[in-house]
Amino acid sequence: MTGLFSEVFLGALLFGAVTAAVPLLLAGLGEQISEKAGVLNIGIEGMMLAGAYLGFVGAFYSGSLWLGFLTGAAGGVAVALIMALLCVRIGLNQIVIGIALTLGLEGLTALLHHFQFSRSHPRL
Repeated sequence: MTGLFSEVFLGALLFGAVTAAVPLLLAGLGEQISEKAGVLNIGIEGMMLAGAYLGFVGAFYSGSLWLGFLTGAAGGVAVALIMALLCVRIGLNQIVIGIALTLGLEGLTALLHHFQFSRSHPRL
């Protein structure tokens, strides 16, 4: 009996691990491509956050998964363009800009999510 539960648990654990690893593997692949181009892309987590948040909001308000996918891609591309403008065109430090974008977008997405979807009321 314990063998059945352990096999089910192991299968669920492996499935969850592979499912959770796919976005990280894709981000790592994108980082490798940018490293080959000579850009140190520390802000890739911020790009993923912006894309995920805008994709969720686009799909939530439109009811269309395709529109959510497109808005998520547009959000990630917009942050990548900001980073490219600041680092490649203006020549600012890639590490500083990447960390600033990641930390700024972590706070911004949390704040926007709280304002749009929080049901709690302020307490005195």
